[in-house]
Amino acid sequence: MAAVLAAGAGSALSHTSAARLWGIYDRTTPAIEVSSVLDRRSTGLQIHLVKEADEAHVTSRDGIPVMNVTRTICDLGVSLTAHRLARVVHEAAYRDLLDLPALRALVRARSGHRGVVVVRRAIELHLGGSAGSRSGLEDRVIAALDRPGRCAPECNVRFLVGHGRSIEPDFRWPEHMLCVEIDGPGHRRPQVRAEDRERDRLLAAAGYRVLRFTARQVRRNLSDVIASIDAALDAAEGR
Repeated sequence: MAAVLAAGAGSALSHTSAARLWGIYDRTTPAIEVSSVLDRRSTGLQIHLVKEADEAHVTSRDGIPVMNVTRTICDLGVSLTAHRLARVVHEAAYRDLLDLPALRALVRARSGHRGVVVVRRAIELHLGGSAGSRSGLEDRVIAALDRPGRCAPECNVRFLVGHGRSIEPDFRWPEHMLCVEIDGPGHRRPQVRAEDRERDRLLAAAGYRVLRFTARQVRRNLSDVIASIDAALDAAEGR
């Protein structure tokens, strides 16, 4: 609340700070983001100048003036990738905060604005079943896989593997029966490794091939990671 007051009358929490308040985004940022009609400079604040008409998108949560979820998603199209924004859309839907008709209407109204293309793509991904990406590592792999002629994977989509069990792999190509997992540092823990082995067993029993890559491999040898995925996809197409 203090940040909004410091920005002046008519201001509202916005962008990533609004998304965090709504519980649909879990990343922290160096500064609190506020939209305001006043260009005030204050330490720890990032001010986004808006028109008075934008007040129509301001609501309140926990007593704090904040941009509504629809406007917040549109604002994030400037700074997030489509897959990362699809995660925000997914969380909004999960929390029953997503008004898809209103979001589409705002996208149409803001045609030509920065980030609108990203928001449109995020909506497409969400409607296609994608839960969006969860990390920068996943974003790097997705970006490298985004090429003409290569089908895009599902990203963090939970599905049944039999006997009532469900799994949410990082990436899945259902038509190729291929799953790819990106293992961060936490996957080195014995308990997590045991859980990963059980997940791989269930996926293999369901007919899936599973490729696992470490965070180090993605950061240092991304081209080798993509080449391995390509080879697996080509092999599946050749069967």
